[in-house]
Amino acid sequence: SSMGDKYETTREMLQQDINMNMERLNKAKQDLATLQRIEPNSSSEIINEGSLVLTNNGNFYLSVSAGKYKVDGLLYYAISITSPIGLQLKSKKSGEEFLLNNRSYKILKVY
Repeated sequence: SSMGDKYETTREMLQQDINMNMERLNKAKQDLATLQRIEPNSSSEIINEGSLVLTNNGNFYLSVSAGKYKVDGLLYYAISITSPIGLQLKSKKSGEEFLLNNRSYKILKVY
């Protein structure tokens, strides 16, 4: 009986690991599809996926949520367009402002 319980517990733990890894794989595939949609040589004054946005409160690359990166001494955050700040930035352009979490952002430059 206890051997059967151990078998079932181990089997359930393995299934949970498989499910978790499948979710991670699906998320990675979604992120890859998003990155493949971005045309790196195109630019627009209007913020959308692929835009590099400089603000008075941070620099953002709208692509996938991938953390922060330091490039030439400047800090950039790779964020999703569906994140709270990504949604605020979407469709705006240089000079516009918005408020998020009681913090005022002014868009300085869009690449």
